[in-house]
Amino acid sequence: MEQYTPKDAFVDGPDSASALASLGKLLPDYELVHQQDLPFMIREHRRKYEYIVAQVSVWRKRPA
Repeated sequence: MEQYTPKDAFVDGPDSASALASLGKLLPDYELVHQQDLPFMIREHRRKYEYIVAQVSVWRKRPA
């Protein structure tokens, strides 16, 4: 959200692959181990739910 982070500092891209590539540039000593889209639902109240798909990635530090 722009109220917390300036838009030019977002780690994002037009698709999942480019977002992971941007993140990888910030983590040069790490390798991507796993990534997936993880759906989940938030119940806002009795009749309203929000369905979200989050991008999840697991990174491992490369041996020195």
